[in-house]
Amino acid sequence: MSFKKLALFYLLSLILVFQSAHSDEVEDMLKELEEENTVRESVSLRGFADVGYRATEIDYDTSSIDNDGENSFVLGQLDLFLAGRVSEQVSFLNETVFKNNGHEWVLGVERVIISYEFNDMVKISGGRFHTAIGLWNQVYHHGAYLQTSIKRPEMYAFEGAGGTMPMHMMGLEVSGVFSSPKLDVAYVFNLGNGRGDHSRNVQSVGDINDNKAVNLYLDFGFEFGGQFNLGLNLYYDMLPSATDTNGGSRSKIEEAILAFHSKYVRNNFSLNFEVALISQDPDSGEVSSTLSSYLFATYKINKFTPFIKLDYIDYDDDKNSGYFGATEDNVFGTGQDHMGVSVGLRYEITESFAGKVEVGFVDKETANGTPKSTDGTETTFATQFSVSF
Repeated sequence: MSFKKLALFYLLSLILVFQSAHSDEVEDMLKELEEENTVRESVSLRGFADVGYRATEIDYDTSSIDNDGENSFVLGQLDLFLAGRVSEQVSFLNETVFKNNGHEWVLGVERVIISYEFNDMVKISGGRFHTAIGLWNQVYHHGAYLQTSIKRPEMYAFEGAGGTMPMHMMGLEVSGVFSSPKLDVAYVFNLGNGRGDHSRNVQSVGDINDNKAVNLYLDFGFEFGGQFNLGLNLYYDMLPSATDTNGGSRSKIEEAILAFHSKYVRNNFSLNFEVALISQDPDSGEVSSTLSSYLFATYKINKFTPFIKLDYIDYDDDKNSGYFGATEDNVFGTGQDHMGVSVGLRYEITESFAGKVEVGFVDKETANGTPKSTDGTETTFATQFSVSF
């Protein structure tokens, strides 16, 4: 073989080897990209929407406002729920709601969460999330279709609706579950911006004081003639001092919340009971306590689920921190005791379409201070059609 032919032979061999190696490299790269695309394609967009009708008969103690009640068709909310995985460990969740604030539709970015999951026992998340207080606020989010009843329990009313509990938080969350054959232990630890200068203010874009709210949630799940869940919460925050547009002022308030939850499920029957004690200690004033609770029972019969709900909120009659009921115009508010009962029926029209009817009665009374114009009783009849898509 001549030198030229030998050189050509080695050159062709080298090219073939290089092409083979390059082909393997490309194949590995394509496989990696394919796996990455498979992960990224797990992004899902879900939605929830509801419409309904509500009629209310009111009997307020004062004649200063119209007692004609309400007779309205209602456009509830459009809830867009985006979730997906960026990688095997990193996930993203967003919940954006177009909602009715009583006068017009407004846009609310309710949750934005980025999470890194080490394993089932440890997941670290950051963003705006639902505070891990009780069961209801973690299981039933903003989509009306998700919950059996039309209305949430009064103790878990959202901040914008005048609720007493911190339903949202901006900050960090560490959560996980330790599982065994006989007992599951779930925990959540929250650290974030605390409440604002009044209870309707969720501090999502900053914190007006240096103190941070901390919350610990524990849940124990086990079998005992059915599925039992028992748990508790410990929440602590330092509420900032505030001034209103009329020159009024209020000192900062030390707040502690102790909450207990339980749930029992057996066959088609379920029973939820939750109770919370909110203690508020202002710099200038005495400690005031607010007790809230609810009981919710359901029994599923094929596509029908009848339910009953009892609501109770009791503000301190003798002492008032001024935080609840406060507004930008009146920084020193008053609480309104609430005792209500409602019964209803949910019907699964199709797999993702439900109809509900609910009748409720509530008695409201100002706990301290000047009586409110809305003290008295309300009887409500409501229907709702909700969809998941």
